[in-house]
Amino acid sequence: MRIITGEYKGRRLRGPEDNSVRPTADKVKEALFSIIADKLWGSRVLDLFAGTGSLGLEALSRGAESCLFGDNSRESLKIIKSNIEMCGAGQKAEVMAGDYRKVLMNAKGQFDIIFLD
Repeated sequence: MRIITGEYKGRRLRGPEDNSVRPTADKVKEALFSIIADKLWGSRVLDLFAGTGSLGLEALSRGAESCLFGDNSRESLKIIKSNIEMCGAGQKAEVMAGDYRKVLMNAKGQFDIIFLD
C-alpha cells in the first residue's frame, strides 16, 4: 500500500498486522482519484472509517487543503497517526476518535469530499 502520486508519491503506508482492516487496493484508489482529480485542489476532505488513512493521505498528496480522519478502532487510529507522520502531513491532517456519528457531530465546517470506506 502506497501513495500513488503527488507530494507524498511512493511513500509506503503502514497497514494492520492482522486482517481487521482491508485497505483499498492501489488499482481501485488510482481509478477513484482519476475520476475526482479536478475536484481535489484546495478541498476539505473527510475520511470516515479511515482504517489506514490511505484515501485521505492520497487526497492530501494530490493537493487537498486538509483532511479529517475519523475511526473508532484504537489500532486504526495508531496506524493513521503513524502514516500521517511518515508523510509529513501533520499540518494538514486531524484525527478524531469515535464512531461516524460522533465524528460528524464534532467536525467543524463543511467538507468538499467525503470518503466512506
